[in-house]
Amino acid sequence: MEVDNKYKRKNIDEQKQYKKKQKKNYLVQDAKKEKAGLNSGVPGIFITCVLGKEKQTIKEIYQIFNSHAETIYGKESTNKEEDVEENLVSIEDAFVGITSLNFNHRNLITITSIEELKSLNNVKAKRWFTAVDINIPCCIFVKTIEPIIPVDFVHSLLKHYQQSGKRVSKFLLRLLPVESTCFASMEDIEKLTKNIVLPYFNSEKEPIKFSIQIKIRNNNTIDRTKVINLVADIVNPENKKHKVDLTTPDLFIIVQIFKGINFEKYLIFNIDLVATCGISVAKDYFDLKGFNLNEIYGDNNNISKKSKKIVGEKKVDDT
Repeated sequence: MEVDNKYKRKNIDEQKQYKKKQKKNYLVQDAKKEKAGLNSGVPGIFITCVLGKEKQTIKEIYQIFNSHAETIYGKESTNKEEDVEENLVSIEDAFVGITSLNFNHRNLITITSIEELKSLNNVKAKRWFTAVDINIPCCIFVKTIEPIIPVDFVHSLLKHYQQSGKRVSKFLLRLLPVESTCFASMEDIEKLTKNIVLPYFNSEKEPIKFSIQIKIRNNNTIDRTKVINLVADIVNPENKKHKVDLTTPDLFIIVQIFKGINFEKYLIFNIDLVATCGISVAKDYFDLKGFNLNEIYGDNNNISKKSKKIVGEKKVDDT
């Protein structure tokens, strides 16, 4: 009996260790979440979700995003011969000083430079949406490729579910479009703002009312006020007529600063966690509940309850 109990305890311990290992790696193994992180110049969608439900959220993302994208652009073309995700080494793994790397994918492939590795890893970037691990609880970044335009896609998707009233997700919260990313230094943020934001204001003759929506996560080196002032000064120098409007703006400048992995900085300084900044310009931010899909569902439920109440009152009056 004692021997049997020892075996039972051993099996239980092994099962617990296995479960811990599975829990630690579930984002990569089960949800096919890319581990390499973010570089500068990456378009995508910054997503928040229910805490502890990242795995389920990624599955929702792929289902909802691909379904909506297919209604807009048609079915995504995939080439199985080019889908080599399971056989590719991540770029992050090559940053530990490896300059030459061999691995098999049907034939032996030799990589002699980081550029060659990047170009090879781009083969798997045929999917419209790729979830990226940014090491922040309840936050996911989804990289996009053409024909997906993050701002237009998010606006279209949220409008669709606002009008349909259909609930298709349990864990998705905010969907914040990112037109491009950069390293989160004031110098790089200034350059990105000029490239992404300024064209929206230079092309308009009429004054534009704008609001800056900024969120900083897992970072204590970037000053929120300085970033807001920097963006505002670029958009609206002294000789311009544009003005800040926090209640009824025409355009919303969305700035997301978060912890992430930057390839160039990682190579130079051997740092695995640095700050990333994502910027976009969008409309209807307030009308679409701060781009919060869950709030849109809640608003639709309130409207349906009110309409049912009105219908019920009318029936009583008629009788």
